[in-house]
Amino acid sequence: MRRVMIAMLLLAGCAQITPPSQLSQLEMSKNAGSVLLVVQVANAFKPEHQATSLDVTIKPSDYRPRIVPAGEPDPAAAFQHTLNLVKLDEKSSTFVLLMPLAPGNYVLQNMNGSSVRFPIMGNFQVPVGGAITVRAGRLVYLGRVEAVIRERKSDQEPRAGSLLPLIDQRVAGFSTGTFDLVVKDASAEDLASLETQLGKVTLDQVDIALVTAQK
Repeated sequence: MRRVMIAMLLLAGCAQITPPSQLSQLEMSKNAGSVLLVVQVANAFKPEHQATSLDVTIKPSDYRPRIVPAGEPDPAAAFQHTLNLVKLDEKSSTFVLLMPLAPGNYVLQNMNGSSVRFPIMGNFQVPVGGAITVRAGRLVYLGRVEAVIRERKSDQEPRAGSLLPLIDQRVAGFSTGTFDLVVKDASAEDLASLETQLGKVTLDQVDIALVTAQK
């Protein structure tokens, strides 16, 4: 329902859309840690088709997939996390992942997104990943990812998204575009902007572990 509402607003030609944040108050615990990731996706190639959703996989580094019997839930589904869309306008979308996580070692991978502007529904993959160590009572800041989609200049440049569905991917610019990626440490700025959600978290409680661009 939320994606449909966003699509309807885009179709109506709104100059700027800022959906209400669904980020909840982070309760820091001595027995658990937490992670923070900010992602800005800008479709400069086809600006009328900005990102409307973004998901990422964060799984324990020692996790080994197994065959799941029919009718049983797939435990890997618990590793899929949806980022909160906190801002959407005609130039870019901003997403935030802020959540508690048990202490341990993790791997971040498979950042997949979509853009819905009826009748076009496109998908893309942001090529970032990395190892994460979560410590009890600490916030791991994974960085601010600035992902800009531009037109591909050669076949050597990876596509921003898959070839299929052919029409949707081409119209949205994901099959004919590529990503320019920058990952930066903007922890002071991002923590300040999320002061309400972070409560009393201070910079001395933050571990910096920036994700990296993947080839």
